Order: sequence, then structure tokens, then C-alpha cells
Amino acid sequence: MHPLPLTALAVCAALPAIVLPAHASLGENLKPDSITIAKSIPTAPVTQPQLAEGPSEPDPEAVLLDEMGVLEEGDEIIASDNSLFDTYAFEGQAGQVVQISVLSEEFDTYLIVLDENGTELGQIDDIDTGDTNSELTLTLPNDGQYVVVVNGLDSTSEGNYRVMAIVQ
Repeated sequence: MHPLPLTALAVCAALPAIVLPAHASLGENLKPDSITIAKSIPTAPVTQPQLAEGPSEPDPEAVLLDEMGVLEEGDEIIASDNSLFDTYAFEGQAGQVVQISVLSEEFDTYLIVLDENGTELGQIDDIDTGDTNSELTLTLPNDGQYVVVVNGLDSTSEGNYRVMAIVQ
């Protein structure tokens, strides 16, 4: 794990911002006492999500983040809708095209991606009308660390999930 020197992170116009501690690590699931909620900033344009081609596992060298997690009582809460969230970080390079996904069979996922300055790069609810998982494909603007916010659609969203960031 590498140190994660993040400052105030904005989630989106509809959601509050997140402030991560300077001692956070890449890929670390940051828990409640380490995150502060604040006001947010406007969103940036995003590439539309694309479904993955088949069930094959990605090349291990392309995987920037692959973690299992649980949204559960005791996690940090977004005040505007009382929904739970977890955060994860990965390191990327300018120009990389990265597919970021949150998959769960237990709740309707919601995904937000931020750069290390707290600028929102994108957010999405469902992949499509028949798939409540979340997925964004983004071209990273800079070398640096990126934060994935794993959230549920509403305050009843709890359960197991998998979060991934894979270079395409």
C-alpha cells in the first residue's frame, strides 16, 4: 500500500464532499471516524458506461483496484439521503482509460469517482434499466490518486459488493 495524501474530496452536486485523512492507504476501505462530510462542487462530463465482454477475468497487470466490501450499519452516512458509503483509492496515469465498477446482488449500487483534488470525474446509478450495478469508463486526466465512492441508491441499501478499477 502507498500513502494517500488526499485533501477535501467533492462527491457531487447532489451529495456532500468527503475529506479523507492524510494517513489513508491505497485500496483501504476508510471507515467512519476517518471521513468528514462537507459541501460539494459541480460535476464533469463522463463517458457512458459499457458492459464488460463476457465473464473472463482481466489481465492482473490491468487491475488498479479489486476489493470486496460491505455497506453496513456503522459506515459513514451521506446526510442528504441517509445512505451509507465506503471509499477506496487507486493510482492511475494520465490518459489511461479505466472502467470502474461496483457490483452487488444485494442492493442497488451508486458510484462516484473523484480525483486527488476532490474534483468529481463522474457518477452513475445503474448500468441500464435491467442492471442495478454501476459502471463508468473514464479517461484519467492526470497521474495521481483517484477515489471511488461506493454508495447505495437510498438509505435501505446495505450488503456485500465488489468494487473494481481496470485499465481497458
